[in-house]
Amino acid sequence: MAQLVRVQASNAWGHAYFKDLLTNSRNPLTWVRRLIVFVWMVTLTFGRVAAQPPAAPAESRGIWLTTVQGLDFPAGAGTSDITAQRNQILSLLDTCTSIGINTVLLQVRTECDAFYVSAIEPWSRWLTGTQGVPPARIWDPLQFTIDECRRRGLEIHAWFNPYRAGVSNSASFASNHPLYTQPQIVVPFSTYYWLNPGHPDTIPYTTSVIMDVVDRYDVDGIHFDDYFYPYGISSSSPFPDSNEYNAYVAGGGTMSLGDWRRANVNNMITSVTALLAQRPAKSHVRFGISPFGIWKSGVPPGIVGLDAYSAIYADSRRWLYEGWVDYLMPQLYWGRAADGHSTQQDFDTLLNWWTSSAQNPLGRPVFAGLPAYKALNSGWQPAHVRNQVVYQQSVPAAKGSCFFRTVHLTMNNGRGIGNDSVGYLSELLVAGPYQQKAAPVAYTHKDTTPPAAPSLAWSGSPATGWTAYWQPQGAEYPQWYILYWRTGSVWSHDVLPDWQRSATLAGSAQEVGIQAIDRFGNRSSITTGILSSSSPPLPPLFTSENVRNHDSDSLDFFTASGSNRYVSTAATVSTNEEANNRIDPRVGPRGTNSRKVTFTWTAGSGGRYRLSTFGTNPMINLSKGVGVYLKLLSGKLDIALAVRETGGSGPIGANGGSSGPIEMTPVQRVEASPNWQYLYFDVPNEQWTSFASGNGVLDGTWGVLESLMIYQVPGTPSSYVLYVDEIHQGPPHTPLGEPLRPTYLAGETTGSQLNHVHLAWRPSPAQDLAGYRVYRSTSPDVIPAAGNLVAQVTTPTFTDTSTAKNTLYYYAVTAVDHFGYESAVSNTVSVLTLPVTLSRFAAD
Repeated sequence: MAQLVRVQASNAWGHAYFKDLLTNSRNPLTWVRRLIVFVWMVTLTFGRVAAQPPAAPAESRGIWLTTVQGLDFPAGAGTSDITAQRNQILSLLDTCTSIGINTVLLQVRTECDAFYVSAIEPWSRWLTGTQGVPPARIWDPLQFTIDECRRRGLEIHAWFNPYRAGVSNSASFASNHPLYTQPQIVVPFSTYYWLNPGHPDTIPYTTSVIMDVVDRYDVDGIHFDDYFYPYGISSSSPFPDSNEYNAYVAGGGTMSLGDWRRANVNNMITSVTALLAQRPAKSHVRFGISPFGIWKSGVPPGIVGLDAYSAIYADSRRWLYEGWVDYLMPQLYWGRAADGHSTQQDFDTLLNWWTSSAQNPLGRPVFAGLPAYKALNSGWQPAHVRNQVVYQQSVPAAKGSCFFRTVHLTMNNGRGIGNDSVGYLSELLVAGPYQQKAAPVAYTHKDTTPPAAPSLAWSGSPATGWTAYWQPQGAEYPQWYILYWRTGSVWSHDVLPDWQRSATLAGSAQEVGIQAIDRFGNRSSITTGILSSSSPPLPPLFTSENVRNHDSDSLDFFTASGSNRYVSTAATVSTNEEANNRIDPRVGPRGTNSRKVTFTWTAGSGGRYRLSTFGTNPMINLSKGVGVYLKLLSGKLDIALAVRETGGSGPIGANGGSSGPIEMTPVQRVEASPNWQYLYFDVPNEQWTSFASGNGVLDGTWGVLESLMIYQVPGTPSSYVLYVDEIHQGPPHTPLGEPLRPTYLAGETTGSQLNHVHLAWRPSPAQDLAGYRVYRSTSPDVIPAAGNLVAQVTTPTFTDTSTAKNTLYYYAVTAVDHFGYESAVSNTVSVLTLPVTLSRFAAD
């Protein structure tokens, strides 16, 4: 039970009374009478004696979001309608959140393909219609789903099929599919292609794919399903691995074929575990598997069914017993004998066996995989699946459930699979075992240190309602919060995402509490307060003032500027092709429209596009920063902010006229990304230069956001499409995605021989900053890749002592937040180390 931390009201009278009680009451009866009065006065002041809110349940409530053949997503596999695909993800997540789901297992690799931007394997045919063909406009379904899960406070695990290489061996495969890039490990079996678990190149190849996702994406987990060796192996349909097994025996191996195959799978499991352990920055990433629900036929006694140990060579009990996985999710796709189903595959018996200490001595979380798809099969009804959840919740060692498939929860307008005669699954869940929201499960074998208790303050009244405010404390950044509130004697709770720092409560609420949860599921103590008492000071409130938001007012640009150079422009248009899904959630919901800017450079270098706001001339306050969201699908651009000094007195966004000198910030580099990016110009502290009749200094308090200045980057494509949205003023947003980049990187030689390099930069204003990565190259284009990484630091300075003499180095820096997101790179700086050793000569 978490410790209670109470925020006390001012009670000087209490201190005085209690001191008088202790010092002036020598008669025992008088002392007791005064103590009773004191307790009565405290009760009147605080409403009640401090109480511990009942702990919110910890339970994983998951869905398998299946992409193979478009079973759950995308609807109509291979559709080219990107907007419809994104909207389907939004709809699925919204519906699942309303049911009480808190974990998403997104299938990102179905047949050695990718539902994400990959340099290793091809785009999935289920996404675009043809394997290897990218979406018509590049987008990243994995990153998009991560962002939307973060917005809703959902865990997201990347689900891989580790061995299946082709659902059908008659399909067409892309040139970068392993059938062509790794032909030695791909074998045909039945109608499939399969990665040969016995080939020595299979584990390095598959784990490189998995770790590429771990390193580049902010996932909470890596997930395997039940496909290891394929189902259906027999003497008449052998798996083609005799060459590898014979080589093993010839080398002195003594294992039987079955044991050797199980060892191959075991080696894949332990390799993933070991590689994750080598990534301390990703220590929160869980590795879990959902094996076939029966380990061996006859185990436990009375259970009869396919023997996964022998049929697909999956020694799943050992993975749990040895602690090779962080969680196990056996697929218990059979009903309860209590509901009239067979005792030979009784759900209750199997769940109790998997969760027993004999199978799970290390106490890893065990979840039940549930067959939502069977809810209308013969002998089934939705209540039977609901009853599985109820029984799972009654088994202390069972930490949750996961439903196959997502569509069976979201169909029928969110009511779930079912009909009016037998009921609907999702409605039964919400009315029964999922009435209360559940917090994430704790993975105490990975970490046991709880985050610090949040601060808490409040405002309001019983007549107007209350607002609670909280802020994280300590070094560890929370992933979720649990908000508690008491009305009368009844405590309620809600589980909220990390970005949410306030919530409204009814005026009838009397007490409030807040608790932080870290990425491992550890909970802080609970900070509580009596709403009728005086609140601590409110934290600084986040404010963002609209300059131009294309969903609520016009965001247009004047494109035919006489200051343009070597550029052919087209009229900008309003579009819903690329709606900003990464806007800071504190500001509002994701957008639906943006401004599409199309242009072409007409020379190889020197191009400039003055994307001007003539006609609207929105005013800005020169004491506040300006932020803008951009999406660039190809190439690179350098972008600066130009401000016209018109004077005036506001307000922000009003028409400020078109006369006055123009000052300009340094450029920020924007590189192609499938995701929305965020640029922030720290207006009061930028290094301004004159663009037209200026003096390099901002004069006055108000001005006009005159233009975005777009400059050509030599050696990049000539044709561009840029999407712009959400121009605003105030402190920097914390958009869903990368933190803000560091700026003004500078470098100089240092050391006694001037052959070392000292770097310094302006810190990233990211609110959840974890540190910086410093990259070095001998090429001007510094790529933020592992081979160029020279340091990870927590302060905005670094001295590189690993440099050589007489060498020209190029440096760039990125910011990294507590979720593992990495910003775009800073500006690049070059430093030439000296070629000679300097000697100190003594004077004669």
